[in-house]
Amino acid sequence: MFDVINGAMSMSGGGGSGWSVNGFLTNLNSSLFSWGKIIVVILGVIMVLAGLFQIGKGLMSGGRSQTNWVVAIALFFLGGALAFSGGWGLVQSVAQGGAQTLNDLGTGTTATSIFFDAGAISDSFSINGVNITLE
Repeated sequence: MFDVINGAMSMSGGGGSGWSVNGFLTNLNSSLFSWGKIIVVILGVIMVLAGLFQIGKGLMSGGRSQTNWVVAIALFFLGGALAFSGGWGLVQSVAQGGAQTLNDLGTGTTATSIFFDAGAISDSFSINGVNITLE
């Protein structure tokens, strides 16, 4: 489809400068990935600063204000992971792990599929050729 559009643009004189839809979409894809990486790092820095602010506010209040320590510490550590340990790689690895889990659930290769046989609970199953029967 893009070759047809590129060919039509070349014939009409619009593609004489080297501009093409395919090149545009390729460059757009790489630009969006670059911007996404920067946004993830900025988000991580914001999370670290928010976590530090919450922790500092909680420590300096002397017990007079309510501080959610779990959220404050989670903001600090998750923000640090996103900002300083290659945040985009972390996001990609978590996404790949989620995709693998969904794939395993869909194909029935998880631990929960051992006990279920076509929707009915089974009292016997086999793991690596070893038959096990539940009593």
